[in-house]
Amino acid sequence: MERRIGKRPKPDIYPLWAWSQWRDAIHRKPDLRSFGHLAPGTRGVRLACEIPDEQILLSDFLLWHHALNYGYLSLSQAEEEAFETELALCGLTHMPSGPLSDPVFHQRILDSWQRIFDLEDIGRPDWIGNQTQDEKAIQGTFWQLSLDQVREITVFTSRWSGLGSRKFL
Repeated sequence: MERRIGKRPKPDIYPLWAWSQWRDAIHRKPDLRSFGHLAPGTRGVRLACEIPDEQILLSDFLLWHHALNYGYLSLSQAEEEAFETELALCGLTHMPSGPLSDPVFHQRILDSWQRIFDLEDIGRPDWIGNQTQDEKAIQGTFWQLSLDQVREITVFTSRWSGLGSRKFL
């Protein structure tokens, strides 16, 4: 974030997170009837905000999980297989559990994560990342939010809209 949108305003400030597109360009706001926002029966607030482009870092929500889980982000099966073959030839295996001991392969994994920021590249049609920008779930992170950036406030009580029930511990 600091490289792309600037340094944090204060050392003890952590990023704020929001949806830019919850499911796609048509479903930009989270559907408050859907499961997973909060435990059922919990009151919550959804804010609609307007943040200048230069103050927010957008990324592909689906592809971000590769970085979250220390995975190599390939955009084709052939690329994935080639990377795994290179690792095997060096006596390494890629288990998404932490940094590889080889600094070159480790850096290649880190570099592959930059793809989460390219919202226009759709990759191969038979592989992950094969959505257009309008079809993606897009998340945004930013350093601060001011009251004048808030456009709408929706208070809701979380519920389960599917069949059956879920138990939360």
